[in-house]
Amino acid sequence: MQTFSHFFFIFFILVFSFFDVSLAQSSDKQVSMADSLFSQRRYLEALRSYERLYQQDKKQITSHTLLKMAFIYEGLKDYTNALYYLNEYYLQRPQNDILKKMENIALEYRLKGYEYSDFAVLQHFYKRYFSFFLFGFCGFTILLFVFMLFRNRHRGYWPNRYGVVFLSIIIVFAYFVNFVRDDQRGIVVQNYVYLMQEPSAGASVEVIVNKGHRLRVLGESDIWYRVVWEEKTVYIRKHQLRLLE
Repeated sequence: MQTFSHFFFIFFILVFSFFDVSLAQSSDKQVSMADSLFSQRRYLEALRSYERLYQQDKKQITSHTLLKMAFIYEGLKDYTNALYYLNEYYLQRPQNDILKKMENIALEYRLKGYEYSDFAVLQHFYKRYFSFFLFGFCGFTILLFVFMLFRNRHRGYWPNRYGVVFLSIIIVFAYFVNFVRDDQRGIVVQNYVYLMQEPSAGASVEVIVNKGHRLRVLGESDIWYRVVWEEKTVYIRKHQLRLLE
């Protein structure tokens, strides 16, 4: 009985492994076909393929594909989706050229939420390479600990200044971990959207906005997102805002 259960388990592993491989190969084939359509300048067909793949599994969409999708949408004068995919690309590959491109589109259509500071660029860069900074910091801390241990191997106690040093390291570490946190943002995807003062259809309207604006998301309440508009906290219906991944 035990032998049969082992055989049954191995059989299912092999079946599902084959299924996963088949899906991966199918996805790669679809991406190749979409890229071929793009190279032939059959942009609408390529875009439909890219969008289908994006809806199926965002992980199979590379940064280069995101850039192609943004390019096609810009050509179609659909600046909302162009900005969305430029944002997605930037989250994967922070580059100043992409920032400038988004800012130029935002200026052309008078959109808000795309202003960038040097601090924001630094924050995105740090977020992108956070794991390297983390490993480097941990490695430095371990080396410092070994050095102090080696220097005080003959003493029966640790000097107070060592405690201060390690406390400072913990504070710095906590700061940098929090520094990597980035605000959730979303892009308005409809025209004539009411930003409400409270999460209720009967609340007062703060302002009416059109699609394309990028808003900072603070949280959610039922069918509403709590967002920031011109330093004020307002509410927008969830289906009217497309969150950046």
